[in-house]
Amino acid sequence: MLRLFERAIDPTREPERPQPPPGLLAFYWHFARQAKGLFLALFVIELFVALLDAAIPYFIGRVVTLVTNVPADRFLAETWPLLVGTR
Repeated sequence: MLRLFERAIDPTREPERPQPPPGLLAFYWHFARQAKGLFLALFVIELFVALLDAAIPYFIGRVVTLVTNVPADRFLAETWPLLVGTR
């Protein structure tokens, strides 16, 4: 199961320049360069999770607004597309 992650980075590979360059950003990039694809994937996944986390309060607010504005006897008949996620 973890073989994909084990093969993603070769931690024992000799870097092009063994000694890291001076400067903070250059130092970080020296070590992050070997896994830049993984860092990009992590950034995209975390962005998706953050957007989903931000959407939950918005959706709950929409549901509360619908509950207060739509009569109870017609609630599901009128709001089912929003509740299912098709609208």
